[in-house]
Amino acid sequence: MKENVHSLRTDMIRPNLRLSYNRTEIDAFSRLMHSGTRNDPITVLFDGEHFRIIDGEKRWRAARKLGLTSIEAVIEDLG
Repeated sequence: MKENVHSLRTDMIRPNLRLSYNRTEIDAFSRLMHSGTRNDPITVLFDGEHFRIIDGEKRWRAARKLGLTSIEAVIEDLG
């Protein structure tokens, strides 16, 4: 499977509601992002209206915490 990385608006992405997260880990990702450390893209599915996170919840939350308006993402195809 070829992965195409896209830049998605953070406000078009919705969290995975089944997951809990640790605020300390979000803060650690925020510090890494702020320092310029490159992270893997998150993985999402499109539900017809929004993108739902499959992998990368902490990276997405860290990006929003930093006020970033976009994040790199791989869009998975259900087909």
